[in-house]
Amino acid sequence: MEDLLHTTCENMIIKAENDYQYLKKHYDKVFVGGLSTGGCLSLYLAAKHPEIAGIILVLSPLRLCEGTFMTAEYPEDQLYFHRPMDGKVGLFKQYHIHYEDIAVNIFKELEKLMAIIREAGFMTQVKCPAIIIQAKNDAVADPDSAQKIYDSIFSEIKELYRPETGGHSIVPEEERHEAFRRAAMFLEALK
Repeated sequence: MEDLLHTTCENMIIKAENDYQYLKKHYDKVFVGGLSTGGCLSLYLAAKHPEIAGIILVLSPLRLCEGTFMTAEYPEDQLYFHRPMDGKVGLFKQYHIHYEDIAVNIFKELEKLMAIIREAGFMTQVKCPAIIIQAKNDAVADPDSAQKIYDSIFSEIKELYRPETGGHSIVPEEERHEAFRRAAMFLEALK
């Protein structure tokens, strides 16, 4: 968690670029995907690298929903936002643990990344196959983000999956099964 205190939007992009370059050296075909911020980074890479074979975007925000811990105002001296584990069970508890204390500065860095992606013409550079998955009841990433991404990218092969429920934690929720199935079918169809 301390790494996030000093992580910038530029650091995230550099890390994603380095990881992509590593994969590109070792594999003929590279697919990129991510959840939330990772989805934004996947969009960024796809815009910059037309050779990417496809992207999987899960809960990728273009804007954040107002009234969440990510859009709240924090005192200048507050380093972390604490999200208690109370009431978390099963898969949600298992995968939530690394989000208990979040460096608040990372929210502003995500805003910078989203601003880059929203720049006029940026998403039109994305031409690789894409699947976009976002629950309609996502209370963190603006649920309209999925449709806006779908409408903005220039991919000839693209799919939009919008389940009614699943929120911003669709991966540990029951809805994950259908989301995973659709992502797997999407990748299989690209062979």
